[in-house]
Amino acid sequence: MIPPTALRVSGARFRATYAITGPHGTARGRAETIAVEQTIEFPADLIADDDIRRHVIGRIESVDAAGPERSLVRISYAVETSGGELPQLLNVLFGNCSLYPGVRLVDLELPPELLRRLPGPRFGVPGLRALLGIPTRPLLTTALKPMGLGAPALAQVAETLARGGIDVIKDDHGLANQPFAPWEQRVRACAAAVRRANEATGGRSLYMPSLNGPADEIAERARIARDAGAGGLLVLPGLAGLDTMRWLAASDEIGLPIMGHPAFMGSFVIGEDAGIEHGLLFGTIFRLAGADMVVFPSFGGRFSFSRDACASIARACRSSLGTMAPIFPAPGGGMTLARIDELAEFYGPDTALLVGGDLHRGDLAANVARMRAAVEGPGRAHGATPSRDVSTGDPPAGRVEASSELSDERREFLAEVAWLHHEHGLRQDEIARRFAVSRSTISRALSDAERVGIIQVVVSVPIREESRLSAELAARLGIAATVGIRAAGETSASAVALAAARLVERVAGTGSQTIAASWGRTLAATARLVRPRSTTSLRVVDAIGHAGGEQMIPAVDVTRTLGAALGATIVHLPSPAFVEPGLSREALIAAPTVAAALEAARQADVTLVSVGVAGTESLLLAEGWLSSAEMDRLVAAGATGEILGHFYDSAGREVRGVGPAPVGLSLDDLRASRRVIGVAGGAAKSAALAAAVEGGIVHEVVVDDDLARTLLPSGMPVGSPAGRAVAGGDLDRPGMAASGGAA
Repeated sequence: MIPPTALRVSGARFRATYAITGPHGTARGRAETIAVEQTIEFPADLIADDDIRRHVIGRIESVDAAGPERSLVRISYAVETSGGELPQLLNVLFGNCSLYPGVRLVDLELPPELLRRLPGPRFGVPGLRALLGIPTRPLLTTALKPMGLGAPALAQVAETLARGGIDVIKDDHGLANQPFAPWEQRVRACAAAVRRANEATGGRSLYMPSLNGPADEIAERARIARDAGAGGLLVLPGLAGLDTMRWLAASDEIGLPIMGHPAFMGSFVIGEDAGIEHGLLFGTIFRLAGADMVVFPSFGGRFSFSRDACASIARACRSSLGTMAPIFPAPGGGMTLARIDELAEFYGPDTALLVGGDLHRGDLAANVARMRAAVEGPGRAHGATPSRDVSTGDPPAGRVEASSELSDERREFLAEVAWLHHEHGLRQDEIARRFAVSRSTISRALSDAERVGIIQVVVSVPIREESRLSAELAARLGIAATVGIRAAGETSASAVALAAARLVERVAGTGSQTIAASWGRTLAATARLVRPRSTTSLRVVDAIGHAGGEQMIPAVDVTRTLGAALGATIVHLPSPAFVEPGLSREALIAAPTVAAALEAARQADVTLVSVGVAGTESLLLAEGWLSSAEMDRLVAAGATGEILGHFYDSAGREVRGVGPAPVGLSLDDLRASRRVIGVAGGAAKSAALAAAVEGGIVHEVVVDDDLARTLLPSGMPVGSPAGRAVAGGDLDRPGMAASGGAA
């Protein structure tokens, strides 16, 4: 018998529905087997009546007959069993029980607590429409074929397709690194060909090369494709892995749309009594894994998918899934030009129609024109010369028009550029590559959009609560702000840590950086939530010496965890956090190793600090670094908050002379630092955070919605002198107030 175990769990659960084939009388017993197998995989009779039994083992919610020899079983699992990560989520849902005959996963319900940890598609329908400049019609998609053509021949086909107006030109999934068209040679040639076509026509066609390669080469190939000017990536998650696709979608370094392909995954769906339901796999799970578009074989083609199966995929691509954007279903698999009208009517406008080999029956350019005309309708002849270049929409004399004078084309172009830069976080050179224009054109567009009042508009995507609160708080405080929204039952610390972790990931994706970090439970949780990535020149540095305890997690642990996640070099400060009585702080910080580490922290590009309070709730008091009498003296002297062991008053001025001297960055060091991010959660920290902003100690904040709402109506000081204004800031630094904080 396992000893009774107590666990801390949030209470949030995700729910899976399984179709079980067999006599109804056996369904509950099989459900109990699944609930145990998918979690503890251990004899249930050896588990005490404890939290493992109550929370870890799956909970059977319902067992219902669904026809002869078929039952629907609904089982819920604690979100903690997934670890907040896609591979383990899929493992809990269908890992070992996929080996059982007569068990099919048919539905999935995910709570906000879990969805927030899975960002999903980077672009989705709104983002791809913005990239392509296509507001309503279906997208036109095709594949470069056949295997056996050399790179120059495939590039010529790609250029013809792009000149004709095909929106997305992907590699056939079978094109890999064959000797007759080596991968890098083909990708560079095809990307250049599509770029030439875009420059000639003013179009925005995207070329998406296949990443059908060895696991240890996928990341580098993605970088090569990006640098060559590819507009997206074709990923085969059945071969490369669903989490590989998720990583590519989440990578700020890559930053390209992802098309998911179903190769090697057919056996998951084609059996009625086993596997995974079509829409759940190719719609929901592909979407969770970051696909912006998903290829699947449509009914009536070379494969056996039914109308109902195809409809379920399309519904799952578009249905509500937390705050994730909908994605494009891309039905293909033997589709013909003659069926374009039928498919467009069946799937609707938010579809990427995929026609491959049939385009090559006869004149390729003429067939592309037929395909384009089929979705554009009468009166919109393909190839008509626009009154302006749709890639720029520049007015004839180059003047900046008033908002009321903007043409529809110019207004759409400015709004799309604003969305990509401020909402999506793309740099100007990245946007220029998407539109096949110069960087100066994008810079001018952003300036024009700011002057006519478009720049703060969120294009195509509804403003989320965290974005709205972030923008309001940033405007109130005069510095960048990121707000984490607490889900039901979630703590302030958890919401703040998740928001801070995503901000750290964006920081790490910007290139060579040094990150200094302080102590604290929230920063420790932040470090644990940062998703692993590979960096080449990142350093993580202690901002204060070592001090731990039952409640205080030292900086050395924060930086160790953060450095491991980021693949960074770690620089520890070889010193205690506080100078013991009778010792000289000056002598300690003069030691060469200590001095070098402190200087590295002072030179950090970004410094993460926890904001603490003065008074009875102070962790320094709880851990015994200060006596109650010393804390009373600090409060009597006006102490309001604490950062890195330094107490300060409501104006951000340090309160000195009480308690041990900290060994780490000083408040003056923080004021002089490049970018200090103050992390805090809970309304009780409102005065401490406001004072840190007022005194210029922090330049940016990450808070939870409870603290944000406390600060917003309370008349806290607005715009500290040392704060970095966010409205109307540097146009080459995306993610200001409108997007909830600089990255």
